[in-house]
Amino acid sequence: MPGPGSSRSLWLKWSWRDLRHRWISVLVIAIIIAVGTGVYAGLGSTSTWRRLSNDASFAQLHLHDLRIEVSPGSDAAEGDLIELVRGIPHADSVTAVQERLRLPTQVDASSADEVVLVSGELVGADLADTDAVDALFVDVGTVTPDGLLLEHKFARHFDLPAQGRITLAGGTVVAYSGQGVGPEEFLVSGADAGGFLAEGNYAVVYGALATIQQLTGRDGRVNDAVMTIAPGSDLDAIRTELEAAIASTTGLSATVTDRSDVDAHRLLYDDIDADQEIWNVLSILVLGAAAIAAFNLVSRIVEAQRRELGIQMALGVPPVRLALRPLLVAAQIALLGALFGVGFGLLVGSAMRSMLVDLVPLPLWRTPFQTGVYLRGAALGFVVPFAATLFPVWRAVRVEPIEAIRTTHLSGRGAGLASAMSRLRLPGDSVRQLPLRNVVRTPRRTVLTAVGVGAAVAVTVAVLGMLDSFVATIDRGEAELLQDHPDRLLVTLDGFQPTQTGTVPALLEDPTVGMGEPTLELPATLLAPAPDDGTEDVEVLLTILDLASPVWHPTVRDAVETSARPGIVLAEKAASDLGVEPGDVVVVRHPRRVGPTGYELVETEFVLSGRHPSPLRPLAFVDTRDIAVFGLAGVANSLQLLPAEGSSPGSVQRALFTSDGVAGVQPVTATSELFDEALDQFVGFLYVTEAATLLLALLIAFNTTSISVDERAREHATLFAFGLRVRTVTWLIVQESFLMGLAATAVGIGLGYVLVHWMVNSLVADTVPEFGFLLHLAPQTYLVAAAIGVLAVGLAPLLLARRLVRMDIPDALRVME
Repeated sequence: MPGPGSSRSLWLKWSWRDLRHRWISVLVIAIIIAVGTGVYAGLGSTSTWRRLSNDASFAQLHLHDLRIEVSPGSDAAEGDLIELVRGIPHADSVTAVQERLRLPTQVDASSADEVVLVSGELVGADLADTDAVDALFVDVGTVTPDGLLLEHKFARHFDLPAQGRITLAGGTVVAYSGQGVGPEEFLVSGADAGGFLAEGNYAVVYGALATIQQLTGRDGRVNDAVMTIAPGSDLDAIRTELEAAIASTTGLSATVTDRSDVDAHRLLYDDIDADQEIWNVLSILVLGAAAIAAFNLVSRIVEAQRRELGIQMALGVPPVRLALRPLLVAAQIALLGALFGVGFGLLVGSAMRSMLVDLVPLPLWRTPFQTGVYLRGAALGFVVPFAATLFPVWRAVRVEPIEAIRTTHLSGRGAGLASAMSRLRLPGDSVRQLPLRNVVRTPRRTVLTAVGVGAAVAVTVAVLGMLDSFVATIDRGEAELLQDHPDRLLVTLDGFQPTQTGTVPALLEDPTVGMGEPTLELPATLLAPAPDDGTEDVEVLLTILDLASPVWHPTVRDAVETSARPGIVLAEKAASDLGVEPGDVVVVRHPRRVGPTGYELVETEFVLSGRHPSPLRPLAFVDTRDIAVFGLAGVANSLQLLPAEGSSPGSVQRALFTSDGVAGVQPVTATSELFDEALDQFVGFLYVTEAATLLLALLIAFNTTSISVDERAREHATLFAFGLRVRTVTWLIVQESFLMGLAATAVGIGLGYVLVHWMVNSLVADTVPEFGFLLHLAPQTYLVAAAIGVLAVGLAPLLLARRLVRMDIPDALRVME
């Protein structure tokens, strides 16, 4: 009598025989599980990588804890700010302090092939000291005592050389000896740069403090001091002491800020959790599709062994031992899936790391192997096959042995549906009716197949639908921004200027300018009408212009008369977030001039006079007829221009570059290009998931057909025995697969649309509240879904035609084992 050891050996050999018999299906199922777990592990690693890299990069360059920023237009004698810091009661908690000079400028980095005229900033500090507060990371070139360095991302954007020459405002030509980045510029969002990813239209130029002082004619002057504070110190107390010291210093007006006011620091950390939420949803969707597919396919493998299980039950084998064989198969599939998942996760992680480094080139990137994430992914990959095996095994061992032993043509009944089909008079002979009758005869298998393939199609539609929605949103924003004048330029003045004399008329009368008008841009806050119900205030950039301007004006939809109150035009997203409709009252907190130079914040009731279609929520517009509300009649801080006939936007930029009072001149196409670039960089992350879902769908399609061919081997052998040719039987299988594919595509598109709707209108809307994303599915997305669900599933049998040719018909027709 064989002992326990030989029994275990027998079960292992039997399970290995099952694996060899279905090695293609087993391998594909393992890869399917690997795709799901790999995407989960690869995307799940990014948040930890980003947080570690941010910490290391900010620490290496000693990002300041507190900053003293002298009011615009003012400065202090070099050394005064350091003396002020050393004089506070908790001065011993300040570990390091550095004075700087930061001033706005314009930068001309044009070449023979491209005009590069942008707003920028000069930063004077100690560049040589790598231990200084807000130190500089030199990426290319070297630091010289009197040399300058260009901000690296700006130089990379325009493919500028490592060393070269640029022109600053006033026509001063200077040489730069390298490229680098400070911690405050890890993400560039300069004053007039357009926000996130603004390296394409904002240039930061670093230099030694003495060099910048000499270039700007401010010898011995500073307007900025940054400091680091010892760990454990009371930051709020030190900040209060600094503010008190500033208030008691005659002739000094300054503010004290901390790290929360550094845009790069705030955005880099805030975006981690928001982005990871999107990656988590995408990885769960992919993993869910893989789980459904594995459940379906492993279940069908077990169902195919139903007769063997029935024979064993008839011979008296206990149900627990009956379950051992398929569970061993599942364990081996799970092990393969877990191993493959680690490898696939490394590929996904490598692709994500490459795109992250390109998007935010930090000085240090920390991307260690995330053991915990991969163990969770491997655990999921191991559990999925077992969960997929338990139900069909439990279902199989619960029936009577005679029911399990019955052959496929007797056990595969579709109950009422199959009976109903038998009463229908379908065109064609019985052979031509086989595909449709086979689909109806086994509704459970049809539903499982449709759901398995449909899940992969749904994830593909969801990912592609997000891409479509992002592209449609950007296209809509560009169309509104450009309208009929893509050559329009935006001029930023260096402060409020009178519109009737001085700078503004001089700019409008320049020979290169054909048409233009002064405008005002002011920060404002739309107050929530009912904050108790969760509605939040909305920060906006208020532009006061002629709403009938021939240069450019926003497209106003659902316009209403405003009667006695001033009117305001909001983005559709802003109006929706506030819960207001045209004609409703919106309370706006905004600055109002008091006296010649004073300003105060006031709250004014505006009537929502219409909505504009731009997806940017912060854009709001007021007609110049209501300018008195702001107390700024007759002044402007910006212009919008159109080039004269024969002039180009580039020639206007050059003509106005050296004009007094001009802080920057940018064509509107520059903003459009920035959005396109930001979109390209973001969707690159989605392409990783898209590639995984396409691979997943194709593998599921192939494996579904492969198992179907195995399940129907006896039926196919019967058709061959009655004289049907291989090509006829193959064509019948293709038709049946096409019908399955149609059902799967319908399920996938329907479920995919629901997923896209939820992701765009809930997930992404909460993650990026400043954008009003459009829900859009492009025709190409439907075509891809049909290609996966119909063509891939329908044509997969052609890959298995060789198996039909080599079929052993007598062996396949055997009823008794």
